[in-house]
Amino acid sequence: MTDEVKQCDPMRDLVSMVTTDEYAVFFKGLPVNWLGYPGSRVVGGYLVGYRMTADRCVALCKLYNSCHAIDFNSVDGSCWVHTTLQNKCGAPIPTNHVYHAKKPPACGNLFI
Repeated sequence: MTDEVKQCDPMRDLVSMVTTDEYAVFFKGLPVNWLGYPGSRVVGGYLVGYRMTADRCVALCKLYNSCHAIDFNSVDGSCWVHTTLQNKCGAPIPTNHVYHAKKPPACGNLFI
């Protein structure tokens, strides 16, 4: 028996998942061409701070070429950065109050 890998359709998933003010506010702050995944995180990020805003977390990632993606936790304001393509394209894990966002380009068949 093989495990089926679910592919994400970013636009469909954002429309169906962005249902709270918390995620709607964050999504409006994403830079052009970034992909956002509300309610999910990816393993392998490095903690860079607490009590941050979503905009500051994204801005921090934009400053460094080595940052490929972020996970932002809206409860404690923690910002986690992903510095490898392997981490950026890891399988999403459903997680309340966390928003995964990544810089372009997308990850192909791994995790769009």
